[in-house]
Amino acid sequence: MLKSLRLKDFAIFKDITVPFSDRLCIISGETGAGKSIMVDGMLALLGTRTDAGVVRQGAPEATVEGLFELEDAGPAAAFLREHGFESGDELVLKRSINAQGKSRVYINGSPSTLSLLSGLTRLLVDIHGQHEHQSLLDEDTHIQLLDAYAGAGEAADNVRAMHDALVQASARARKLQSESAELKKEEELLKFQLSEIRAAGLHPEEEAGLEREYAILTNAQRLLADLSTVYDGMAGDENGVLAQIHRALKVISGLQAVDPALRQYGDRMDAVSIELKDIAAELNAYLAKIDMDPQRLEQAEQRIGLIEKLKKKYGKTVADIVNFGTGIEQRLGTLTSADEEIAALAREQARLEQELYRAAEGLSKTRRHAAVTLGKAVAQELKTLGMKHAVFEIRITDNDRKDALSIRDKRIDARGMDTVRFYFSANPGVAAKPLTDIISGGELSRTMLAMKRALVTASPVPVLVFDEIDTGIGGTTAGIVGRKLKELAQYHQVICITHLPQIAGFGDYHIRVAKHAGSGTTDVAVDVLDEPGRIEEIARMLSGDTVTDLARRQAKEFVKNAKENT
Repeated sequence: MLKSLRLKDFAIFKDITVPFSDRLCIISGETGAGKSIMVDGMLALLGTRTDAGVVRQGAPEATVEGLFELEDAGPAAAFLREHGFESGDELVLKRSINAQGKSRVYINGSPSTLSLLSGLTRLLVDIHGQHEHQSLLDEDTHIQLLDAYAGAGEAADNVRAMHDALVQASARARKLQSESAELKKEEELLKFQLSEIRAAGLHPEEEAGLEREYAILTNAQRLLADLSTVYDGMAGDENGVLAQIHRALKVISGLQAVDPALRQYGDRMDAVSIELKDIAAELNAYLAKIDMDPQRLEQAEQRIGLIEKLKKKYGKTVADIVNFGTGIEQRLGTLTSADEEIAALAREQARLEQELYRAAEGLSKTRRHAAVTLGKAVAQELKTLGMKHAVFEIRITDNDRKDALSIRDKRIDARGMDTVRFYFSANPGVAAKPLTDIISGGELSRTMLAMKRALVTASPVPVLVFDEIDTGIGGTTAGIVGRKLKELAQYHQVICITHLPQIAGFGDYHIRVAKHAGSGTTDVAVDVLDEPGRIEEIARMLSGDTVTDLARRQAKEFVKNAKENT
């Protein structure tokens, strides 16, 4: 149970701690006093999304703290142990929201996450909002309510996960098939291009060498003539440079006896002579290799022509052409691997279809069994809520949604193979029709209450919060609703925010919320009422700001009747 709730600098609350009873707790107060803000605080504690707007003006952060009493064998205690938290008789949950909207979460004093907080509190508290009955007009809600009653949440999640996996596999297969089809259109061209590049036998480094060879071949005659002249000038006859240097060395050698300093010039000339001999030898070898072969020239010209042709198609350099060919090989390899992946995806799709069909079929059987019992339970609750002739049915038909997948003889989507619709009739002799088409506002509120009454009976959640679910009802029906809440309080802690005195009269514990405006500030007082205070508050709910003696007598009568009827 929720033992207390503390709100510090949360919206209009400065710092209040609200204690609760373990039975039917009534929260009342004038419109705008802050009752719904208390519910917002509870929702924040349960891990719902919130923002910096909840921080009281001028405060650095808002804080919500809840103290719960735990059962050691309950699911919440098991959840705590599973996630490494200590589990005792009490649980303290705390959440703070700063002025930038960032949250911090603590579970029994240890830092935690919003997702863990949400997972834990889902086992502790169930809040039913004041406009929730409107969700009955959305047929998607019908299947969710039935699954909740049937305890089929995990099975439904499993179907949804399988459906999503199948949709993703199908989308991937379609994408691959489309890409493969486009690639196959180019396959012949790609194979031709690759064959042409491979046939050329290109090497990235050959272009420079080929151009040099071509230049030599086309200028062979000139090279032979001019270089022969150079060679002859160096070493050809007695007038050649080497012969003249040889004679000069002899002269200097003879003069060294006169002046030894001339030796250095002789040495230098000797070194030049050696270098020139090497050059002459290399030139002679070069001349020997000059090829005047026209056939080789023609081959070089053809090779260069081929390379230039391939450049126009595949790149500016030989390296570019080679890289282009490598890219074609990779694309053709992709085509082969795509075919293999498409085949693997087809097998995966077949497996997922089979598993999804089995899971959806099992979920459908669970729903059909639960639909009978839930329909009867809601119909019975409606009768006790003053709708004696009400007919309520849950009809399950094959999935008729257009976006569903066709598998075997069924259409299946993320919700399974079923369409679930609630049918309703308030009057005798009138056939039940889809609830979304015919129900009135008051009937809708009572139907949702009957649904919740049937659902929470099967629910293990210990704390139920009803936020003004009495909208659209009054009089005798309000008294019946109050009695139903009182009955629920035998199995759960029930916290009910209400503006109806008929419901308040059934409370075991009464909290009044009052707002006081001061000089530039607003404060909220939360009081636990004793019996006289409770009578006074119910009288105010009956008569308004001016409480009359008649209203007090009526309030006492409400409380007395409530005790006698429970």
